[in-house]
Amino acid sequence: MSHAGVVGRACAAVMLCCGLAACAAPARLAVGGGLRIGYGGVLLRAGLPFDYLTAEEQCDPAVLGRFDCVLIAGLLDECEHWAPKARRAFDAYVRGGGHLLCEVGAQPEPLLDSVRGPIASNVYPPVHEGQAFRLVTGDHPLLKRFSAGQQWDYDHYLCIVPADEPQVTVLARYTRPPAAGRPALLSTQVGGGEVIYSAGVLSYMQGNWSPWYEDPILAIVEHLTGGRAVRLWANEPAEPEPATGPPTAAAKPYPRIAGADDLGAAEPGGYCLRCAWPAGKATLHLEPTSARGGGLTVRIDSRVVQVAGGARPLRVDVPADVAELALRRTPERLDVLSSGGAVAGSAAAPLHAELGVFAEGLADPLLQPVEPAVFGDDFSRSGELGPPWEAAGGTWQLTAPTTRMGVQAPALLGKGGWVTAGQWFWSDVRLRVAVRPRADGEIRLQTARWDAGNALELRLPVGAGRARLVRLRGGKETVLAEGGAGLRAQQWQLVELCSLRSQVAARVDGAEILRARCDDLGPGGIALGATGTALFDDVAVAPADLPPPLPAVHPVWFDKGPAGLLDRDTWSAPAAAWLPEEQTGRMWHLGRFGGDFRLVVRAVRKTGDELQLTLHAGPERASSPVLTVAGPHVVELCRAAGTLSATVDGRAAKLDAAPTGTLCLGLEWSGLALAPEDIHLTAAGVDEATFERAPVDWWEAAGEWTIASRWSCDPKWSWLVGAGRPRAILWHKRRVQGDVVAQTFLGVQQQHEYGVGAELFERLRITLAGDGEDPWSGYVAELGGDGPGHARLYRSHRVVAASEVPLPYWRELHNSWCELRAERHGAKVTVWFHRRRVLDFDDPAPLPDGQVALWAEQNRLVTPYLAVYGGAAPSP
Repeated sequence: MSHAGVVGRACAAVMLCCGLAACAAPARLAVGGGLRIGYGGVLLRAGLPFDYLTAEEQCDPAVLGRFDCVLIAGLLDECEHWAPKARRAFDAYVRGGGHLLCEVGAQPEPLLDSVRGPIASNVYPPVHEGQAFRLVTGDHPLLKRFSAGQQWDYDHYLCIVPADEPQVTVLARYTRPPAAGRPALLSTQVGGGEVIYSAGVLSYMQGNWSPWYEDPILAIVEHLTGGRAVRLWANEPAEPEPATGPPTAAAKPYPRIAGADDLGAAEPGGYCLRCAWPAGKATLHLEPTSARGGGLTVRIDSRVVQVAGGARPLRVDVPADVAELALRRTPERLDVLSSGGAVAGSAAAPLHAELGVFAEGLADPLLQPVEPAVFGDDFSRSGELGPPWEAAGGTWQLTAPTTRMGVQAPALLGKGGWVTAGQWFWSDVRLRVAVRPRADGEIRLQTARWDAGNALELRLPVGAGRARLVRLRGGKETVLAEGGAGLRAQQWQLVELCSLRSQVAARVDGAEILRARCDDLGPGGIALGATGTALFDDVAVAPADLPPPLPAVHPVWFDKGPAGLLDRDTWSAPAAAWLPEEQTGRMWHLGRFGGDFRLVVRAVRKTGDELQLTLHAGPERASSPVLTVAGPHVVELCRAAGTLSATVDGRAAKLDAAPTGTLCLGLEWSGLALAPEDIHLTAAGVDEATFERAPVDWWEAAGEWTIASRWSCDPKWSWLVGAGRPRAILWHKRRVQGDVVAQTFLGVQQQHEYGVGAELFERLRITLAGDGEDPWSGYVAELGGDGPGHARLYRSHRVVAASEVPLPYWRELHNSWCELRAERHGAKVTVWFHRRRVLDFDDPAPLPDGQVALWAEQNRLVTPYLAVYGGAAPSP
């Protein structure tokens, strides 16, 4: 973008970025046309409610008349056979007082005949050169938002407007040959209506190639609606406040031991000490309370270790083959370690933090504070594995592609041997890793790995067999527990190995399969191993005494940004998780939350005088407020163990209501600049899959599910493809209790060259309350059952609701994602397509709780996103 364009965007952002306009009711907006995703994405990210129009609706002046402003992307007569009829409808709409933003091929008939001229039969003349368009001087509405001379680059096809006409106001002109001087944006008024026409395909460019036109599009919409369609979401999130904490106290001097090496101060959380076994006598002074002694004293003489100063004296005879001395000091005790395993321990006086540790007769001792074990790796890089991992046998390689766009789906592919990581002083850890075995063999995970012969190991057979927890000590194996089933080949599963003090446990997909006691477990790192071939992903290490955090709901890192416009304009942007309420400006999250959650809103910037933020929570998306605050604040609404609470700037706040059960969450604000990135939501019972990470919550029951190309015309773009003859079925593993929302965005894989019939949007389905085996066993929402134009809801094979809402036309389908959302609330099942309610059913005999499935029949489904909300019990 030009420098002027950047400045213009900034100016427009300041003027457009404001809270809910305290004026007339918000304008009703609609979007249509052949390639409309860019217009829809702009309105989505601005927080403006709108409807996507079907082909039939665009041809019906009565339907168009329901809307204050209609945005129509480009139309081609040879592609959209209904385009001539639609243009006549647009003409009637504008003459009747409507307001229209349109593009090439979508101009009304006979309005704006002057923009068609000699190219009426060919709306794409051969203008391929890079272009730019610049606002003209004069009296026109865009100059209220931008300065004259504001310029935007444009590098795609455009329609040359042959000449100016007296009844037409030119807003912008192209600046480069061969279109130099020709109108780029123009407007005209007829009757009570107005048309603003773009000679370039702005929607297509905005949604697929160059996201530069958001500000002018919003400015045009604001003008055409008389100021009743103003950006609700702010353009940018608030700046994070600098982290502040208590001032760091100066280190206090501690008593020194004459003639001893000062290893450093003790840490309040404890510390570990490691060194080679001393050749002769040695002494350690731990936290001496004076220069003359005190604290703990550890004396080493030959192979004997003696500890004095604790609750009781301790004597340890160390085997002759032990090559290292290691001690672990916690606030309550001191352990003598051998090969990473505890040999003996003694209850000790409380740890004296900020006192010293001194050594006599030790060579190169290493003192390490005990730090929480925090580590993670999603392998989202290419090249060699490298640090922090170290291979020990076998073959290990990263699978991250270097050229694929869309979903990357990186992982670590291993065959035989081990890869190790972590720190030797880690204790009491929880290791979680996604695993997808490719064939028979055994998956092995280790924690407390001191070296190859000393660790805690989980062995999981692939296929038949029993899982085992094994303690390796000095190269010898002791089976601590055995049982459970093995892992399934060619399926992603979440495996967890946890050790806390003397208790160790193993889980697969959240279900505990083994538990045992291990009294001699020492510190150490982690390791991943496989005797066969397997994929590993999303490794996470955390302290075992901390429960896993609630999952982040539609986090900011989902956002593909300008590099992934097709996703950003549909599902990936943070605003996509919120549903604007048309008449009030209120926002509702599209999920339903049955368990614990934490909603944090950073409303800290002002844009007006009346500053107010209101949070809503209740069983319906029309529930009463639970908290209202005035002024810019950080507000938190939290449910923990079933109890709802709130804070404002960290201080407890009184709730106006305390609803229970499954809740919908909403908010509204005025006088505040609030971006969707300023809202942070974590919640139990929410499983979102973008397939960048391993989809461990989903089970491939039928067909082949792979990351593959969607388009044959541009094969580098890839997402999850489900293909099967007759079916491809993906089951959600969790049985959802009570209310549930399932949401996905759908496309189909291109089967041949671009054109009619290349992508058949048929027999695409979501199941709610299924039995986990037969996808017809629950409520089935289907798009394209018997052919194009059909949406149906089944209850166990029986049609209980149907809609004739047409499905997307082929050109629109090729360049878009189609949102499908199915929801069960009590006995009522509702289905939305592109956020429009299309199917309803009140079941007099509701089906029992069950599972969600995404599936297709005789088709190749493509999806970038799949989510399930609901059914989580409160945390204990």
